[in-house]
Formats: sequence, structure tokens, C-alpha cells
Amino acid sequence: MPKQEPVTIQQLKVVLKDIKPPIWRRLLVRSDTRLHQFHAILQVAMGWMDGHLHAFTIGESLTTRAIST
Repeated sequence: MPKQEPVTIQQLKVVLKDIKPPIWRRLLVRSDTRLHQFHAILQVAMGWMDGHLHAFTIGESLTTRAIST
């Protein structure tokens, strides 16, 4: 069985692009947080209700969330 890495806390700074003055949040998340879980955390941290377009870039891969109606 492969050895599992210990869970750590990661500090992330989330910044909205092209906004003046800057709007940002500093988040503390577990290192084992999955992308769909981070999506839910981001919604709460930004005060959104799943109605804002946003994207995650991981390496060369881009995942975009469409605006909900």
C-alpha cells in the first residue's frame, strides 16, 4: 500500500482580475481539498451564490464554471 502524505493546511490568496480596487481573500484549506470542495469554499468566502463566472487553472488545464440561472 502506498504511503499517504500527511494532511497540511495550505494558504491561498484568491484575487479577482481586472477589478479596482483589488478584491481578494486569503483562504486556509486542507491539502486534501478536492476541486469541487474548493468551489464550495470559494462561493462562501466571496459571498457568491453560484452565480459568478470563474475559472480554475491547474498547469495547462483550464476548468470554467458557468453562471447559474
